[in-house]
This record gives sequence, C-alpha cells and structure tokens, in this order.
Amino acid sequence: MIKKTFLQVLILVIVLSCSSDSNNDTNNNQNQVTLSDFTISIDENPTNGQVLGTVNATTNQGSINFMLSDQVPNNALSINSNTGELSVANESLFDFETHQTILATINASSGNVTESASIVITINDVYEPIIFHGDVLLKTQQEVNEFGSFNYTEIDGDLTLEGINGGDISDLTPLSSLQIIHEDLYIARNSDLIDLTGLESITTIKFRLVLQDNPSLTNVDGLSSLENIGSMGFHAGEPPSKMEGAGGIEIIDCNSLISLEGFSNITVLRGSIGLGRNNGLTDLHGLHNIENILGTISIGSNDKLINLDGLSRLQEIGYSLFISENASLQNINGLNQLTRATELAITLNQSLTNIDGLENFESVEYFLHVYSNSSLSDLCGLQLLLANDGVGSDCLIHTNQYNP
Repeated sequence: MIKKTFLQVLILVIVLSCSSDSNNDTNNNQNQVTLSDFTISIDENPTNGQVLGTVNATTNQGSINFMLSDQVPNNALSINSNTGELSVANESLFDFETHQTILATINASSGNVTESASIVITINDVYEPIIFHGDVLLKTQQEVNEFGSFNYTEIDGDLTLEGINGGDISDLTPLSSLQIIHEDLYIARNSDLIDLTGLESITTIKFRLVLQDNPSLTNVDGLSSLENIGSMGFHAGEPPSKMEGAGGIEIIDCNSLISLEGFSNITVLRGSIGLGRNNGLTDLHGLHNIENILGTISIGSNDKLINLDGLSRLQEIGYSLFISENASLQNINGLNQLTRATELAITLNQSLTNIDGLENFESVEYFLHVYSNSSLSDLCGLQLLLANDGVGSDCLIHTNQYNP
C-alpha cells in the first residue's frame, strides 16, 4: 500500500514539473517589445531632414516597425519605420516664437505586440536679428514711436535722433529692442530728453556715440549694457595722416549731465573720447573700468570738473592727450598709470596746482605743451619725462605760476 502511494506521488510531481516547463516555454516564446520615451532639447530653426536621434526599442523576436501618432503640431516629425531614426519633417514648425515644444507618441510593433511611448522635444530660443538696412533719422517723438514698433535689433547704418528747434523727443523706450548700431549713434538738440532710458539693450556701437546739445540730459544710464564702441583704423603712435578712421565717444554741450555711470561696462575704447562744455559734470566716474583708449583723450571747458580720478585704471592711450580750459580742475592724478602719448597738452586750467598725474610718463612722441595754467606751481610730474629726454620735437612750458 505504501509503495503504491509513493508511486502515485512521484507521478504527480513529474506531471506538474512537465506542466511548468511547458508554461515556461510558452512564456519564452511570447513576443515582447520594450520601448523608452524620447526626450531632447534643440535650438530653433533646424533644417528639414535633420536627424534628431533614434528611438530606443528592443524585441525578443523578429523586427520592430515604428510609427508616429498624435503629433502636436501635426506633421512636425518623421520617423524611419525600420530603424526608429527620428527627423525634422517641417522646419517651419520648429520656431520658438510659435512652438516651445513638439509632442508626439511613438508606437513600436513586433508581430501582434505594440508598445507606445512619449516624444517630447523642447525648442530653445535663438537670437534672430531684425536688421534695418541704411541710416535712420528720427526728428520727433512720433517718428521714434513708429520706428520702434518694428522692433529692429540692429541698424547697419547711423541712428540719428535730432530734434527740430529743440524737438519733442523725450522717450526712447520704443527703441528698447535695439542691440547693435553699425555706424554712429547721434543724439543732438533734444531739449526735452532727460535720460536715455530705452537704450539698455544696446551692447555695440561700431563707430561713434555723439551726445550734443541736449540741455536736459542728466545721465547716460540707459547705455548700461554698452561694451563695444569705436573702430580705429590706425596703429598707436602713427601721425594723423595715417589715421584711416575714427570713432569713440563725444559728449558736448550737455550742461545738465552729472553722471557717466552708464559707461561702466566699457574696458577698451576703440576710438577717442571727447568731453567738452558739459558744465554740470564734476567727475568722470563711469569711465573707471576703461583700461585702454586707442585714440585721443580731449577734455575741455568742463567748468565744474574737479579731477580725472574716473580714469584711474587707464593704462594706455593710442594717440593724444589734451586737457584744456577746465576752470575747476585741481589735479590730474587719475592719469598716473599712463606712460606715453604722441601729443600732450595741459593748458588754460586755472585751478590746477600740480601735474603729478604725469609722473610715470616716459615719452611724448611729438609735442609737450604746458602753459597758461595760472595756479600751476609744481611741475615735478614731468621729472621722469624730461630726465629721459622723452619729448620728441616741441616742448613749450610757459605762463604758469611756475615755469622752469
């Protein structure tokens, strides 16, 4: 009896074991597909046919067929049905201004098994210039408003903002999209213009900035993003006849101007700087990060200018240095890192008592003029220059309080 029972149990175990093996074989033979989501980020404006990547899918039997569905926007993408390679089908839909994402569903099929996953493509915004070709002259606030409505980012000529008989231009915010001006920015004779708010996006003026006869202008803070200005076509030390171009900053007859802080991002001025008859300007702070001026420095007839400390980081100038008729100027210590100039003139500064700011000067290629500074009693700042016989051809020192 016991033997018979044992035999029955053994047969049952064998049957169950075979049944399990049969089930495993059935599972192993069943078709399976695995599929991953596809997510990338690309810059806008790709080209038709541009490959975006390959969808990752596998199967344990046979091959996989790929198909897209639920595209948003429709027909943006195409896929190779055999390889899963995903590409751009309609490049116009990959525009950040209209679509920030492209969505779709990817279906991968093998036999009678289909798996689905998501496609998410994030579109990156890319700077696309809107360029006005030619020069622009705006004489009224209405003209400023109308031009600004086109949202130009670049002007490949001059931009002139010049009031008629003082004009009514007072608001430059319609120009807030401007980033680059390829020639001059000329702002002149605008009696109502208090500041340059609206020009904060300008990073580059490729030739010259001119601010002239804007009697109400108090600051240049609106140019706080300006980094690149001027384009000189001559080498430092060459005479004027070899100058191929000029550029830089000119500020003249802006008598309410009290701050140059908007220029604080400029480190190299590829041109000259001229400041004249700005009778509210007491210092040059705002030029404090400039290390190199490739052209000429001309500072004249700024009646309240006390010092040149705003130029304390200036290490090199390419051509001339003229300091003249600044009635309140007491010292020029801000020039103490300079060692050379092609021409140097310090004249008619009635409050100037010393020129110690020239103490590191080693050479002046053409002429040195120091005269008619009625309070100038200390010329020790010229000691190194004269001891080295560093003046090229013409040295005039006279009509100061002290003359050697």
